[in-house]
Amino acid sequence: MSWFRRRKHTEDAPGGGWRQPSLEEVSAALQNSLERVGEAVRKCEAAEGTGLAVARRELAGELRESMSAMENLVRDVAPSSRLHRMARLTAGELVRMARPWLIFESAATERSSLRTGEMSELQRTMWSRAEEVIAAGVDDPVAARETLHQLIDETSVFSSTLVNPPMSERQALMWRLVVEEIAGLAADALARGSGQPEPH
Repeated sequence: MSWFRRRKHTEDAPGGGWRQPSLEEVSAALQNSLERVGEAVRKCEAAEGTGLAVARRELAGELRESMSAMENLVRDVAPSSRLHRMARLTAGELVRMARPWLIFESAATERSSLRTGEMSELQRTMWSRAEEVIAAGVDDPVAARETLHQLIDETSVFSSTLVNPPMSERQALMWRLVVEEIAGLAADALARGSGQPEPH
């Protein structure tokens, strides 16, 4: 997922330009996200073995799609507006619902801001956790691939501006680099058909 997504062009807007979504549109989209992620969480709760790895990957995919849809919906809405606050609150609720099944459980934060030192520590924690997951490997190759796909999707979730506290330009750059490197590492492992990192 691109850090900065292109705004959605709305053809039915006056003059074919941009328009802000209505309260009804935002409410419906947020409710849909809550229902879809809730269903994915229930699948995780009921799954076992390889099925759990598949369910967790599907949950991460639902989170990624929901964050992307919500960000696109409120892209041109002022951060101080009611619609934007609704989207941020829903994003936080989605992560809380999914938290027990996430690889990056510790990345979920409800703070309104992060100091530079706290941001650096969070980045180190995410990087360490990603390396752990990639290097661990499992006997079940299907589960291993599902976990790598989950890792990639979760990096997209935690690059969402709706999930993260407001950042300075420097913090945003640092964060973007970390999540892109993690996603790249997992993608390389998938391309090799193994959960093992390349020797250095």
